[in-house]
Amino acid sequence: MAPGEGRLQPANLYVEVTEGVLLSDSLGAEQAIRDLHALGIRLAIDDFGTGYSSLGYLRHLPISELNA
Repeated sequence: MAPGEGRLQPANLYVEVTEGVLLSDSLGAEQAIRDLHALGIRLAIDDFGTGYSSLGYLRHLPISELNA
């Protein structure tokens, strides 16, 4: 196999994080989300609306998808 062949490209990877994770450690979760985004990994927030975060807060994060 040639170098890079058969490897998953970051843009093909989708990581889903629950809203609860964002609320439990907002600074750590925010940094992790930014780090993953910098690698080209797409991110989704799941279970949005079950906690107390607002759309205004999420506007500042590089989120690809929002799930209720």
